[in-house]
This record gives sequence, C-alpha cells and structure tokens, in this order.
Amino acid sequence: MSNSILKLLAVMAMFVMAVSSVSAEHKYTTVIFPFAEKGDHIEDFGKRISNELSANLFDSPDVTLVNQDDLQRQLDEAMLEISEMVNLTQANEIGRITGTQIVITGTIMESGDSIIIVSRVISTKTSREFIETIRGRKDDAESLMDTMVDRMADVIKYHAFKLAS
Repeated sequence: MSNSILKLLAVMAMFVMAVSSVSAEHKYTTVIFPFAEKGDHIEDFGKRISNELSANLFDSPDVTLVNQDDLQRQLDEAMLEISEMVNLTQANEIGRITGTQIVITGTIMESGDSIIIVSRVISTKTSREFIETIRGRKDDAESLMDTMVDRMADVIKYHAFKLAS
C-alpha cells in the first residue's frame, strides 16, 4: 500500500512540475510603443492608449513588459532608429537586439467626425501579426480607447502563443 502511495505522490509531483514549466513558457516579453496620431484633435491619444494598455498588462501572468528607458538605451546602443510607425522589419530588429518577443503598436486617426484606431500585435520571431480596428464618433473617443485596450489585452492573453511560436 505504501508503494502505491509513493507512486501516486511521484506522479502528482511530475504533474505539478509539468504544469509549472508550461506556465513559465507562456510569459511573453512585450514592448508597447506609443500609437501614432494622425489628426488635429487627437493630441496625446496615442500615448494614452499605450499607457492604459501597459497598466492593463502590468499584472498579467502572460506578459513581461519591457521598460521604455531600457529599450531606448538598447536601441540607441545598436543605433537603431524606430519610426513612429513600427514596421515588421523594425519589429524583428527590436526582437533581435532586445530579446523582446512581441511588439504592440498602432495608429489613431481622425477622419471627419470619426476616430479610427488600428492596433497591431507583432511577433518579433515570426513576423505574424494580429490587427484590430475600431471606428466610432469623436465624442466616443474615451470609450473607443478603452475598448481597444481591452481587445489588445485579450489578443495577448489568448493569441500570444500563436504569434511567438
């Protein structure tokens, strides 16, 4: 009987170790760039989206956020200039230089009485990306930004493994 209990305990210990290693594998090093702004009446919206997304993901078990100061220092040392709109080649370079697996960037645009927010979650390893777009009235800008932040957090939570593998 004691032999059976020992075997059961050994199997349970291996299961716990396996679960621990799986959850450790799913922590993605992520950098969030301020969203580019296109329009006269949306000043600071891009930075606000980035800040809210950082705050939303800060405690996420799926993400390790890269400190912007550390990132900028590494990019400066590598003499890599990042444009306002991060493209796939730049995302791959950022990953190579910093070890970052996921880059989040986007654009917020003004179009007449509407606002359009386009977010991109890019794998620095595979160049795969998820793109989310939200459109709405300027009066609903706060709500639109909150919705986009929630969507991007969900993309990381549910799809990061597809991007990074």
